[in-house]
Amino acid sequence: MSIVLNVPGALNVIFQFVTVLCIDRFGLLFLPMLAIAMGVGIYILIRSLSTMQMSPGWIGKLAIIALVALYGIGSLGFIEDEPGYSRYYFNQDEVIGFDYVLEKVPSGSDLHGDYYTARFFTRKQIVKSEELELPYYTNHLLGSGLKPTEGEGYIILTSDQLRHGGLLLGEPMAMEEREFDPEQVRQPYLPTEENIQNMTRRLSAEDKVYTNSGIEIYQLYAGSGGHYGN
Repeated sequence: MSIVLNVPGALNVIFQFVTVLCIDRFGLLFLPMLAIAMGVGIYILIRSLSTMQMSPGWIGKLAIIALVALYGIGSLGFIEDEPGYSRYYFNQDEVIGFDYVLEKVPSGSDLHGDYYTARFFTRKQIVKSEELELPYYTNHLLGSGLKPTEGEGYIILTSDQLRHGGLLLGEPMAMEEREFDPEQVRQPYLPTEENIQNMTRRLSAEDKVYTNSGIEIYQLYAGSGGHYGN
């Protein structure tokens, strides 16, 4: 039964194929053709304006105005890219780190992490958890104050995502379905230099129990809260 529950869905398989085959980079192959098409278009536009007996000065002014307008539309946010902290899948290093948690962290432990990490570890205890050796945890969201809700447990920091896309944090509450409302409690923690330093300086290397290029795991101890700073 546990094998059936862990079979990846169709969407997850699609996203994994996108990552493995680097489909998102296929667009780079079309850049030369796009540049040629734009060049031809600009040439045709200039020829058309020339036939209208417009002076080169006016043509240059129109080109500058068009470039400024395009830049303004992009910089003012009229064309919005998808936020970097929105996630559809975990990378390989993060999955390896999550496997470490599932294998090494005792069941029943408190886990503190961002929104997507907490969702991954939503594994509650069932009657046959021990018999089937199914790990279960109590999940907590790290809030914008970056203070764990409990004095012990583990902090799971997806460090690569923090540096390159940011994290979704939230109210420091357990991930209980009856009280958890993602639309109300999610708080983007953007990858600014200040935020990165604020996060990393609060965590001590002495508490680190696992690390790779994509994830860091810290253990907090009862009573002291580890070396988690203010």
